[in-house]
Amino acid sequence: MKNTPYIKWYGLLLILSSTNYGCGGDKPSSLPELETMNISSMTQTAAESGGNIVSNGGSDITSKGVCWGTGNNPDLSGPFITEGSGDQPFVSILTGLTPDTEYTVKAYATNETGTSSGDPKTFRTMATGSTSQIIADHTIVDRYDEIPQQYIDEVKKMWLVYAGESHARAIRVGLQTS
Repeated sequence: MKNTPYIKWYGLLLILSSTNYGCGGDKPSSLPELETMNISSMTQTAAESGGNIVSNGGSDITSKGVCWGTGNNPDLSGPFITEGSGDQPFVSILTGLTPDTEYTVKAYATNETGTSSGDPKTFRTMATGSTSQIIADHTIVDRYDEIPQQYIDEVKKMWLVYAGESHARAIRVGLQTS
């Protein structure tokens, strides 16, 4: 039988349609990607964290929240909070924590492919009898290394206030010259 151009083109179309080039094929989803929010508002028995969905992995986020524990790698077999669905950022309040205890928290998100988690964040709850205020002035310079890094990071976000005219005038002059 003689090959005609019609048969050759027909055969090529069959091959292309069976390999699903360019049309109609659904791209498989992957696990969600997310970030764990820094810990804030720590007390003796509670703290605040949350998560930010970077990518939903190609399918809807059906569940999201945070999990925590005293070990280095918390997961959903321990304490966790669910904050609904969707890929908007979320905030979670961890409660029932033990005073003066180190915890690790991770954000998690679930889509049709599975569950993934964000980077772990470690923090220590405040000790019993302590307050949320830390006064770190010139009298404790030799003890600055004892201040937890999470407190230093929070202070860096705050405004600096000088009481008294002698320092305030120097700051104004310094700001005007820069």
